[in-house]
Amino acid sequence: ERLTQDDTDLTAALADIKTLPVFDAPADDGQRMRAAGRFALIALAGELATQYGLTGWPEGAAIDAAAEAYRLWRSTRSAGRTETAQVVEAVTAFIDRHGDARFSAIHTDEDIARLVRDRAGWWRMRDGRREWLFTADGLREALRGLDFKPALETLVALKMLPAPGADGRHAQAVRIDGRVVKV
Repeated sequence: ERLTQDDTDLTAALADIKTLPVFDAPADDGQRMRAAGRFALIALAGELATQYGLTGWPEGAAIDAAAEAYRLWRSTRSAGRTETAQVVEAVTAFIDRHGDARFSAIHTDEDIARLVRDRAGWWRMRDGRREWLFTADGLREALRGLDFKPALETLVALKMLPAPGADGRHAQAVRIDGRVVKV
C-alpha cells in the first residue's frame, strides 16, 4: 500500500544501488551483471521496507544483506565456466558434433546437399577459414539451455556473429542453390 503512494524515483534509487562497489560486475560477464542487478533490486526492496517501518532494521542493513548474498553467489561460480565460455563451447561443440552431417557447403552438388538431414545450416570458405552459416533453428538448437538473447549478444561481442542489421535482426540473406535463405 505504501509503495503505491510512494513518489520516490525508484528507477534512480535502483541505479544508485547498482553503482555501489559491492554490486560490481565485469561488463563481459552477462550472467554476473544480471545477478548483480537482481541482488541490487532485492536490496532496494529491503531498504524500502525498512523506510516503511516494516523490518525494524537499521538503514543500510538490506543493502548489506543483499551484498553478502551476491558475494556468496559469486563464490559458488568462481571456479566454473563463465557465460561467455559456455556460449562458445555450446556452438563449437554443436559444430564438432554435427558439422559434416547437418551442414553442407554453400556451393555444392545438389545431390550431396540433399543428403543433409535435419539441416542446421551451410558453410563457406572465407579468408581461408570455414564460416558456419546457421539456420535460425540450428542456432537455437546449438544454444539450447542458454539464455538465447544474451548468448547472441555474446557471439556478437566475440565477433562470431555479425552485429544486427538496421532491422535489429542477426539473420542475413544469402543466395544458396538459386534461392535466398536467411542465415
